Amino acid sequence: MTASIAFRAAKILRGARDFIADPSHWVKFSFGMKGDECMDDALQDADRVCSLGAIGKVAGLDCWGNYMTDEAFLAERCLLGVVADFSSVPEFNDANETTHGDVVAAFDLAIEEACKVVRKEAEADGQKDHTL
Repeated sequence: MTASIAFRAAKILRGARDFIADPSHWVKFSFGMKGDECMDDALQDADRVCSLGAIGKVAGLDCWGNYMTDEAFLAERCLLGVVADFSSVPEFNDANETTHGDVVAAFDLAIEEACKVVRKEAEADGQKDHTL
């Protein structure tokens, strides 16, 4: 059986969260950085990324928005859903009041939401094993 888009989105969220759990891997005001160099068009080479950049990096995208996959888009939508006071994920990530802890916590909530969808899909298909 092929993994659902929701399952793949949840895995992307988990991988992105794991990457930016280290504060030295997180950045504001850029999708990606390597040292002092902006890597917005080369996320795979970035060693520091914003929330959206982390999703793109884990999804295998070089640039956010180019060659967007359904699962990367859904991962971004799940994250946006838990930061509803902001109009976009970059606005949340880059807000003066947003801390690294806030970002990690938002990813945790987004992973929970994506996993709920995966569980519902698995139950609808009569599957018992629906863990990530």
